[in-house]
Amino acid sequence: MRLTNYLGKLGTTVLLSFLNKRTVELLKHLNFLEKTTSTRLAKMVVNSIGESQFILKKKYREELINTLNKKEAAKLTNEFTKKEIVKPYLYLKKLNIKKNSKEFKIFQNFFEIQEIKETTRKKDLEIYKIKDVHIEDEEISPFYPLFKHQIDACAGCLNFLKSENPRAFLHMPTGSGKTRTAINAMCNLLRENSKNFVAIWLANKEELCDQAFLEFEKAWQILGNQKIKVFKHFGGERSNLDKINKYCEDNVAVVFSSLDMMHEDVTRNIGAVLNLSHKIGLVIMDEAHLTIAKTYKTIIELLAAKDKTPILGMSATPGRSYRDVSQDLELKNFYYGNKVSLQIENSKDAIKWLVRNKYLAKAERIKINYEADLATLFTIPEINDELERIKSGKDYSKKFRDKISSDNERLELTLDLIKSESKTGEKIIVFASSMPNAIAIGDLLNIEGIKVATITSKTDLIIRRKNIDLFKNTNQINILVNYDVLTTGFDAPKAKIAIIARPTTSIVLYHQMTGRVSRGEKQGGNKTCKILTVIDKNLPGYKDLSDSFYFWEDIWDAT
Repeated sequence: MRLTNYLGKLGTTVLLSFLNKRTVELLKHLNFLEKTTSTRLAKMVVNSIGESQFILKKKYREELINTLNKKEAAKLTNEFTKKEIVKPYLYLKKLNIKKNSKEFKIFQNFFEIQEIKETTRKKDLEIYKIKDVHIEDEEISPFYPLFKHQIDACAGCLNFLKSENPRAFLHMPTGSGKTRTAINAMCNLLRENSKNFVAIWLANKEELCDQAFLEFEKAWQILGNQKIKVFKHFGGERSNLDKINKYCEDNVAVVFSSLDMMHEDVTRNIGAVLNLSHKIGLVIMDEAHLTIAKTYKTIIELLAAKDKTPILGMSATPGRSYRDVSQDLELKNFYYGNKVSLQIENSKDAIKWLVRNKYLAKAERIKINYEADLATLFTIPEINDELERIKSGKDYSKKFRDKISSDNERLELTLDLIKSESKTGEKIIVFASSMPNAIAIGDLLNIEGIKVATITSKTDLIIRRKNIDLFKNTNQINILVNYDVLTTGFDAPKAKIAIIARPTTSIVLYHQMTGRVSRGEKQGGNKTCKILTVIDKNLPGYKDLSDSFYFWEDIWDAT
C-alpha cells in the first residue's frame, strides 16, 4: 500500500500523534511500541483514521507531503499546474481540498488511495408462486406470514387504534418481530383508505428507519391493495412535506422519518408540518419508551394534531426509568394505558416460551467480574454523587463512565475476551464503555489481523453503512465494536455473541444491548447466543433480560 509506505517514513512519534489518545495509552500499557515497526504502526493509523482523511484534513495532509522527496513533490505539483513552482512543498500545503473535488482525486491517484463507495448490494430476488390447491385439507401458505402470537398482537393493536382512545403501546421482546407486527397493523389501515391518508413512521436512528422502510417495501407488495408512494426522510434523503401533502389529496402515502429530521422541519418549516398533519391517519413511534421526551412528544403531538389520530408505539421496554415512577406513569397515560403484550396460552413467562419455541435464541450468560480500584479512580465525593444519581433513577454519568473507561486493566480484560471469542468465527458485537475505548479496541485488534470495524456517532456515514453491510453479509468483518450506535435499529440475525463492557444501571439500555443477538432460529437467527458482561463488582448494575421485560407490568396493570 503506497500510502502506508509513505507514512512509515514519519517515525513513531508523529504516527502516534495521529492516533486516538486511548489507543496510545494501551499501546504503551501493553508494551506494544517496543516490538513494532513504523510500517506496522502506519497500517494501524490508516485503518483507524481512514485513507481519505490524509487528503481532507490539513494537518494530516501536510505531514504526508513532508514524506515526499523533491522529485515526487515536483511531480505531484505538476498534476495541479503547468507553471514552474519554486516551492512545491509550500504550494501543495496551501491547496484547499474538498471531498470528490479535482484536487482530491489527484491526491487520491498519486497515493493510490481507494475510493470508498456506498454499498449498493443487489437485493435477492424473491419469487412467489401462486399454488393451485387440489388436495383435500391441504393448507395454503401466505407469502408474508405472521406467527400466531404476532397475529394476536396485531389484532390487539388494531382494536385500540380503531377505538375511541386510538393509541396503543406494542410491547414485545427484541427479536420477536415487533417491526413485522406493527407493519401488518399499518398495512391494514392503509388498505382501508384511498386518499387523504398518510402514515408516518418515526425513529430516533437512521438504522431503525431503514430497517422499517425495507420491511414495509417487501410487505406492501404482498399485502397491499393499491399503488402507494413511500417517502424517505432520514439519513441523506429529505422529502418535501408540501409535495407529500399535495400527492395525498388523491392518494395514500407512507413516510419513514428520523426524529431529528422531523425536528428540523418543526423548527424551520412548521407550516408544512401542520398542513401535512391534517392528512396524517397514523403515527408509529419506534422505541416508544422515548415518547415522552420533550422534543419527541412535541413532534408526535404536532403530527397527530387531531385527537382521534391513531398513534402506535412499539418497544421491548414499556418504561422510562428504573426508579422515577412519574415518568413511567406519564408514558402509560400518553398511550391511555392501552398496552398490547404477547398473550401466550398456558404460559406466564413469554420470554421462556419464545426461547422454548425457537423464536428467541437460548442465551448463555457469562459474568466477567472485574474489581476496579475505585479509590484510585474517584474521590469519595464523586462516588457519593454518583450513588445519589443512581438512587434518583438515572444511569451512570458520562464523566463517571469515562473514568471507569480510563482503567487500562479493565480495557485489557475486554480485549482478551474479544480475542478469545473471535477464535469461534462467530459474529460478535462489542459495546464499549466510551468512544475512545471503542476506537482503541478496534485499533489494537486490527493490528493483530483480526477482522474488526469500529462504529461511533462520528464515523463517516458511508464508511458506517459499508462496515455494517460487510458485517451482516460477508466474512470480511466478524466483529463490530461500537459506542452508542448499535443498541437499537441494528438487525443482524446471525450475530451470535455480545460482549458488554459498558457499565449501566439502565434496564432499557441493557435489554437493548442483549437483544442484538437474541433472535431465534424461527426468526432467521440462532439456536443459541452468548452474552458476556463485564461486571464491576463494587458498582451497581443491571443484568437480567427477563426481569427487564416485566419490570413495569405493575404500572401498566394498575387502574
